[in-house]
Amino acid sequence: MTALKLRSKVNFPATVTATGGLAVSKSNGIWTVEPDWSYLSLETSIPDASGRQLWTYDPTADSYYRLSVQALIDNLPAGPPGDDGAAATITAGSTSTGNAGTSASASNSGTSSAAVLDFSIPRGADAGMRFAFETSTSMAAPASGGIRLNNASLASVTAIAVNATEAGGVDVSDFIATWDDSTNTVKGYVEVRKEGSGAVLGLYSITSVTDNTTWLQIAVTYVSGSGSFSASDPVYLIPYRTGNKGADGAGTGDFSSNTSSSVDGEIVLFSGTGGKTGKRATGSGLAKLTSGILSAASSGTDYAPATSGTSILKGNGSGGFSSASAGTDYQAADAQLFSNIPQNSQSAAYTLVAADAQKHIYHPSADTTARVWTIPANASVAFPIGTTVVFINDTSGGAITIAITSDTLVLAGAGTTGSRTLAANGMATAVKMTSTRWMISGTGLT
Repeated sequence: MTALKLRSKVNFPATVTATGGLAVSKSNGIWTVEPDWSYLSLETSIPDASGRQLWTYDPTADSYYRLSVQALIDNLPAGPPGDDGAAATITAGSTSTGNAGTSASASNSGTSSAAVLDFSIPRGADAGMRFAFETSTSMAAPASGGIRLNNASLASVTAIAVNATEAGGVDVSDFIATWDDSTNTVKGYVEVRKEGSGAVLGLYSITSVTDNTTWLQIAVTYVSGSGSFSASDPVYLIPYRTGNKGADGAGTGDFSSNTSSSVDGEIVLFSGTGGKTGKRATGSGLAKLTSGILSAASSGTDYAPATSGTSILKGNGSGGFSSASAGTDYQAADAQLFSNIPQNSQSAAYTLVAADAQKHIYHPSADTTARVWTIPANASVAFPIGTTVVFINDTSGGAITIAITSDTLVLAGAGTTGSRTLAANGMATAVKMTSTRWMISGTGLT
């Protein structure tokens, strides 16, 4: 509103009338006009001859209004300041990430007295070298600033082709050509990432780089990735090169071989004098060791040559061998000795076999039937002289008949011959004394 005050020397009424819908009032000597006086232009005022009427034009309503007043008024200096209003507030609102290369900005999502500032901060530019993606999978020269993969699936990519010049027009071929120069087994890694996206990328280990002058081919092995690229996508190529192999340690941890395969059990020898490389032993035959070095052994010098025949050998005093004589050079073979007497359990009629020598033939208690066990004739089974066989009838039932065929079975002490009967719970021992003569003794034997 516009505050008006009449000249103090002029007598004026308590109220002023206005036409055209204006309201004029006075409070404490201050005149107030409604609507806002800013709509009334003084330049269009038309005072009457007496100076008591003021005509003014309202451009909003396109109308003239007449104020009836007692005198003209002055614009006086402003009065004393009023009370302080409520303090304005500023609050931080949301923060978003803008595109790379744009300017930071702040906008007020609140009011003029309660501002809420929302900020947009541009992200930094992607690292690496920028190229434009080509959908062709042919490993040939891409267009200037172009890049292509040899497979549309990131997980199946084994080669990357890039133009020697990146999208900004800079020749980066000499730099890319160094990516496989590391002496380490793993040359390094390369990341192919879509601009502004962390969800579309492929990460690969570098195998080798081939420089084709205007373009380069990078042989790679897939490590991980996600998403897929579209034609003309801005793509960044980001290398992570591995440093060179460090110096070898003091002879530990780096032994290598001169062969890519081996046979289980082969002997490995040092190759050279560096102490780092091994080789497979390829010789055959007898070998000798001299000061830690293997070499072929010589017949007649390092060992005696083999002799023919099946006899036992003895040294002949001149570096060779000759046949040994039984009873002179060694004791003749005798019956096998046992620390125990092996068992042959039988629950039926049975005839001894050669393997029963030095065993006991056992009749178990579970079988109560009388059985016949036969000692065969020497012509059938030639048990060695001195063969001992034990018979055990471990039962309270049937007796065992120990039969003899054409040979002789002598009862010890009595001197009688023929087959014998072994009662229940009896035990007897038979010993072969000659080729056709056995002697038997025991408990429960008749």
